[in-house]
Amino acid sequence: IVIDDVDTILEEIGQSVSLKVSTREEPKLVGERSSTFHPLAYPLYKEDHILLGVHVYKKADAKREVVFSKGPHFISPENYNRLGGRYWLDGDISNNYLKLMLTRDKDMSKVQGSSPKSYCFSTYFFTKLCVEKKEIDYMNVKRWTKEVDIFSMEKVFFPINIVDSHWFTIVAYVREKRLMYLDSSKYKICRFSHLTRVQRYLMAEHKHKLGREMNIKEWKLGREESPAQDDGCSCGVHVAMNIDLLLRDLPLQYKGNLVQEYRKTMAVSLLRKEYPRLSKDGLLPLRRKKKIR
Repeated sequence: IVIDDVDTILEEIGQSVSLKVSTREEPKLVGERSSTFHPLAYPLYKEDHILLGVHVYKKADAKREVVFSKGPHFISPENYNRLGGRYWLDGDISNNYLKLMLTRDKDMSKVQGSSPKSYCFSTYFFTKLCVEKKEIDYMNVKRWTKEVDIFSMEKVFFPINIVDSHWFTIVAYVREKRLMYLDSSKYKICRFSHLTRVQRYLMAEHKHKLGREMNIKEWKLGREESPAQDDGCSCGVHVAMNIDLLLRDLPLQYKGNLVQEYRKTMAVSLLRKEYPRLSKDGLLPLRRKKKIR
C-alpha cells in the first residue's frame, strides 16, 4: 500500500497519540527572526511532532506494510525509524531528502529570476563510477547528466557512502575550480583517492560535453573544514546539513545539539513530501504555509 495523504493519517489517529515533546519558542513575526536564529533550525508544528511519534519514534509494524514514496525511491517504515535517534541513515533517506533540497533550490532560483546554480548526484553515482579500487568507468555514468550541464553550475555535490559504514561529501566548486571533500569524521581521514576519481570523472565529462580537455592544473584539491560528529552514526545527517548550507552560500557552522533537531526536519519533510521553507533571501527558516485541517 502506498500512502501519499499524510493529513488523512492524522485525521484517523485523532487525539489518540499523546507525545511528550519539547517545542521551540515561536517567533512573534514569521520571517523576521533574530539574527542569532540558526539557518538550519526549522520550526515544527504540533502536528509535525505527532507525525514523528507515529512514524519515526514508534517501532515499525511488520504487519502493516506501508511504504512512503516520492519518485523512483521508496522509504520503508523501518528506514523512517533511523531518523528517530542515533542511527545510521541509508541511501533511500538521503537521496529523497537531497532531491527535496534540489527542488527548493530550483524553486528559489525561479523566484529570484535566475537559473539553478547547484546540482547533486545520487548517492549511488560514486558506486557506479568506481569499478575497481582506483579506477573509474565513465561509460557506466555517462547518461547520468544527459539533461544537465554540470559545468554551468557553481557547485556540484557528490555524496559518497563508504561500504555502508560512513558518509561524506565531495564538492566541486566549478567556477572557483576547487574540488574539496567534507568529512564529519573526527579522525581527519584523508579522502584523496576519492577526490582523484571524481577529478578523473570531471575530466572525462568535460571532454564529452564540451569537446575539449579540462586543464586539471588549474584545479585545487583538498579538505574543507566542517563540523565534526560527536557519535558514530550521524555522518549522513551531517552530509544533508552541509549541503543545505552550501546551497544557500552559508558558512558550515553548527553545533552537535542541532543535529538531532535536523533529523526531525528531515523526517517531517519526507513524510509531507515538502522541502523546508525559507525566506526569499534563503537565510531564515520559515514555518510551512498551510496547517493541517
